[in-house]
Amino acid sequence: MLPASTSLLVEQAGRRRLATPGSLVIYDSAEPFSLSAKEYYEQVVLELPADKAFSLAGVSRSHELLARTFDCGGATGAVAAFFVHLAQRQDGDRLGAHRLEPQATALGASLIGLLAPGQGVMPESLRRAEALAYMRAHLADPDLDAEGIAAGLHVSRRTLFRLFEGTGESAMARLRSLRLERARLMLRTHPGRQISTIALETGFSSAVQFYRAFRAATGMTPSEYREAAVTEGPAAAVVPDLET
Repeated sequence: MLPASTSLLVEQAGRRRLATPGSLVIYDSAEPFSLSAKEYYEQVVLELPADKAFSLAGVSRSHELLARTFDCGGATGAVAAFFVHLAQRQDGDRLGAHRLEPQATALGASLIGLLAPGQGVMPESLRRAEALAYMRAHLADPDLDAEGIAAGLHVSRRTLFRLFEGTGESAMARLRSLRLERARLMLRTHPGRQISTIALETGFSSAVQFYRAFRAATGMTPSEYREAAVTEGPAAAVVPDLET
């Protein structure tokens, strides 16, 4: 992404493209490439693990995007602006910039998905994020199952299951993890709330089911976990999972 006033010649994969100010260009630093300009220039560089980024974007890694320039308009411009502003904040607000850095890979993958041919197909990473958002919004429903989630997303059960392949958890296992994450947070932040109430508010059909699931996941009962939280203090509070 070029914020300066000088154009940059990019050469890679048998292509030569002139990146003008405000445009975006992709190149693979693991393969031979060349950047040249007649005058001093500045660029904001986003380095991504290529295999992971393309995988998250739901796009096969290839040379198709290399040494091509893209206008920063629409959603692409919004993502590009994020990185430009992040780079500009490095000196004045290092802590704030550092806290935003973990979002770089996901946003970079989204950028690849936007720019890749056939971008009309939503990347699986975004569809999975939609599924997670739907799960979080309906955690309190004890009857929520794979069929209900799929119906809410207007996809088939098979498509839902495929979205979570390779993530380490099935769709329903992820739903249970989200429920337990919410329960842990509530145990810490609502010390006066009855555990049976927390069980129902996080989608478990009974306190017994909640106790069994909680102990299997954490190695302690909800009461023991709450007591440990009081002893350890606020610094040990669980931060809700932000994965997409």
